[in-house]
Amino acid sequence: MTRDEQELKALFQAERTADAHSAPAFARVLARPAPADYSYLRALALVAAIVLVAVLASSNILKRKVGTGDSPVPPTVSVAQVGTGDSPVPGPAGSPAPTTRKPPAKAKPVTLSTWKSPTAALLDTPGDDLWTTVPKIGASKYETPKSTE
Repeated sequence: MTRDEQELKALFQAERTADAHSAPAFARVLARPAPADYSYLRALALVAAIVLVAVLASSNILKRKVGTGDSPVPPTVSVAQVGTGDSPVPGPAGSPAPTTRKPPAKAKPVTLSTWKSPTAALLDTPGDDLWTTVPKIGASKYETPKSTE
């Protein structure tokens, strides 16, 4: 061993000895009282979290039901009724007919096989074609293979 290695060995041995002297005896560690059990606080926090999720979910459901309740659909107005006394919507004579609102189109459900992640484009790299083709033996490594797609 070199002199530096012997010095390091001696320093580590001195550190181990100092640690051994400062460590408490195993019997004394074993005789210590157990730390306080806070499992009831964990259970209380879990119940509080479940209640919070239930309250938020139910309030969200209630908001949806209120928005789509049994209120009557507003009447449609024909061009002939606008500006006359027959119109349920007040407006000056000769004003254009108000447009009737169509209910929003419902989105088509997406099947799992056709779903694409919004961040999938981030996975495309400039050298992707190198991983989808098999190189030819004897070809130059500087030639990029052409994909068969």
